[in-house]
Amino acid sequence: MLYGLEAVALMKRREAELEVAELKMLRFSLGVTRMDKIKNEYIRGTAQVRRFGNKVREARLRCLDVQRRDAGYIGR
Repeated sequence: MLYGLEAVALMKRREAELEVAELKMLRFSLGVTRMDKIKNEYIRGTAQVRRFGNKVREARLRCLDVQRRDAGYIGR
């Protein structure tokens, strides 16, 4: 689902729609239905998957060659 999204500006609504589709696929792969009433955070934790918006932002920054330093880094 992330292929080609590095160059696309996503609106919040489109990001939410993609997140819904991702959760639908995760539920299917885990064999869980909406009738089971399992929270999305638990499904993401079981599959060890982060939120879709965060993954898109990281891919976009990676495309632009932006690398973040850790919090303990002392600048020049």
